Amino acid sequence: MEPSRESPPRHFRYRPVPGSWERMRHPNWPDRVFEVPEQKSKGDIFYITKGYCIRVGGTAFVELLPSGHVAKTPKVNPYYPERERQNRQSMQREALIYEMVGPNPFIPDLGSWDPEFHVLTLKNYANGDVEGFIRKSEHCGGIVLDTRRKWALQAAKAVAILHARGVVHNDVAPRNFLLDENLNLRICDFGGCSLPNETSCSCAPGSRYEARPWTRDCVQTQADDIFALGSCLVLHHVWERTLQRPRRRRSRASFYGPTVSRVPSPGLRCCHSRLLARSSRNSRAGREGFRLFY
Repeated sequence: MEPSRESPPRHFRYRPVPGSWERMRHPNWPDRVFEVPEQKSKGDIFYITKGYCIRVGGTAFVELLPSGHVAKTPKVNPYYPERERQNRQSMQREALIYEMVGPNPFIPDLGSWDPEFHVLTLKNYANGDVEGFIRKSEHCGGIVLDTRRKWALQAAKAVAILHARGVVHNDVAPRNFLLDENLNLRICDFGGCSLPNETSCSCAPGSRYEARPWTRDCVQTQADDIFALGSCLVLHHVWERTLQRPRRRRSRASFYGPTVSRVPSPGLRCCHSRLLARSSRNSRAGREGFRLFY
C-alpha cells in the first residue's frame, strides 16, 4: 500500500521574512532573522520581502521598495501548485495589458517587468486608492465638487481605454482607481481582466458594483464594467455604497435610485442614472450610456 499523503491545510498564513534590504536598516540583526525557519507549522507559507508591505492581495504581494517604486509579486503556494501557477499567470496577464495599452495618463506608469519571476514594478502613487482617499478626506472637510467631476470623466476615459482594446476589467471598484499627486485618477489591477476573444473570469468587483449575481461560470462583458463604473461614480459623489446586499426579489434600481438622487450636479446625476440603468440591460445600451461622458 502506498503511504497516505497528508491533506493540504484549509487555511494559509503568509509569514514575511525580512529581505536583504532590511540589513541596511538593522545591521545588528542576527542572520537567522533573514532566514526561513526550518520548523514550520502546517499552513505557514514564508516569503522573502522586497520592501514595506502595502497590502497582500488575492494573487500578489504589493510592497513599497526602497527605491520608492511599488512591486507586485505573485503569491507562492507550495500546498496548491496550481493556484501558484494561476497567480503567476495573473501577473503575466497584467504585464501584457500594460504592453497593449502603452504609456497612458489613465493607467499607472510601468517601471519594469521581470518575466522570470513574474514581478511587476510600478510607480508609487502616494495618495493611494480612491476609496481610502475619500474615507480620509471626509474627516478633513471633504472633497470639492470640481475634483469629483474630474474623477467622473477620468474614470470613464480609463475604462474606455481598456474597452477600446477589447479588454474587460471585471473588477471596476473604487479600490482599483489610484490617485497621483495632482489627484488625477488612474485605473489599476489588471490581473483578473479578460483579454480579447477570452471568456474566462476569476474575479468580480463585489455585489455593490454588479449588475447581476456573479458565479464562477459567469461571462462578464463590457456592460458589466460600465454598470460597476456607474456605481463607482455615485460613491465618488455622495460616499455611499450603491448596492448593499440586494435582495433577490427587489429591483436593483430600487437600491441605486435614491442614492443617485443625492449627487449634487444635475448633469452628472443624469449620467450616473443612465449608466447604471442602461448597462444592466445589455452591452449596447451600456455603450450608449458610456458616451454620455464625451
